[in-house]
Amino acid sequence: MKDFQIKPLEEGHFLLSGALTFDNVPAIWEETRALFSSHKRLTLDLGGIRHTTSAGLALLIEWLRLARSHNQTLAYVNVPGQMRALIEVSDLDRILPIENG
Repeated sequence: MKDFQIKPLEEGHFLLSGALTFDNVPAIWEETRALFSSHKRLTLDLGGIRHTTSAGLALLIEWLRLARSHNQTLAYVNVPGQMRALIEVSDLDRILPIENG
């Protein structure tokens, strides 16, 4: 996927960069599912996401569901302004595990 990259920073901490759109979210979902079987705590740094659509928000929700099904702790950090605005307008800020940092 040329529009998206995931880079490990340290154990269980990954930097995501690129775009989360209707075109690439299904492939990103398939590419990232394995992360949830190998880490007890996951931190997904969204600081490199330059564009997202509602498909990106759906992906964040699915990652949360997957983490919960594996009894994992998940945190989203460095959420970009555009994505944070979509999260707040959609009332997902009460559901998604967003942390500062």
